[in-house]
Amino acid sequence: MVTIPREMGDDLFYRYKRIMITPTIINKNGGTTQISTADISILAKQLGRSDIVIAHYIGKSAAAGMMIIGDKICYRKVMNAAEIDDIVESYIKKSVLCSQCGNPETVEYRESLVCKACGGVTR
Repeated sequence: MVTIPREMGDDLFYRYKRIMITPTIINKNGGTTQISTADISILAKQLGRSDIVIAHYIGKSAAAGMMIIGDKICYRKVMNAAEIDDIVESYIKKSVLCSQCGNPETVEYRESLVCKACGGVTR
């Protein structure tokens, strides 16, 4: 488990945590990275966002084509866990954290983020 955001360190009692996504690399046709949709679903639930939005963000940030095959999300690029974690962390900073208090308890409402903790609105 990793804290949200990562800069909070390894505090065992910190409230906001998320999983690290572990990809499977398949070396067919130049290399493909597969991620289980269960991992993405767990991460999406922890962040309070849609799993498809997170999967598309990873694909766009890595400049990789994306396919959903059964219970796997396949990217047409070889990526390791650290690269994917950096992309997820940039998504968290951009689309999850409150810009006023830094709390990850935000809700998307009409193209803006509303913080549940401080009531701040980020557009």
